[in-house]
Amino acid sequence: MIRVALLVLVLTGAAQAETIVTPEAFQSLSQGKTLHFNAFGQHFGSEQYFNDRKSLWKPAEGDCEYGYWFPQDQQICFAYESWPEPICWLFIDRNGTYFARQSDDPDGADEIELVASDTEPLNCPGPRTGS
Repeated sequence: MIRVALLVLVLTGAAQAETIVTPEAFQSLSQGKTLHFNAFGQHFGSEQYFNDRKSLWKPAEGDCEYGYWFPQDQQICFAYESWPEPICWLFIDRNGTYFARQSDDPDGADEIELVASDTEPLNCPGPRTGS
């Protein structure tokens, strides 16, 4: 009986294993790609990543805007045209599924999930384009 209980604990722990993605690994994962994120089962936004850590963010509702990201310890921080104060995230690999958690959300209540990655430019009409 004790062995069964230990096995359940080990399997539960393995199911919950998460690894913080390093900024170098994040750059490899994102550069040249567009990442698409969901929050609470709904589209949250998409971000296209360029060379030199530059990006183009398109929220689910709203206009595209350029920004850039930079590492800060284990965090990946972003600054955008209209939001110059950095927003820092921990990028997490949880059994092959990626999540982003704002650094001021230690419980992960507002985590966003990476649901797709492609090489298509964002559709940003007007002077802001994803190409």
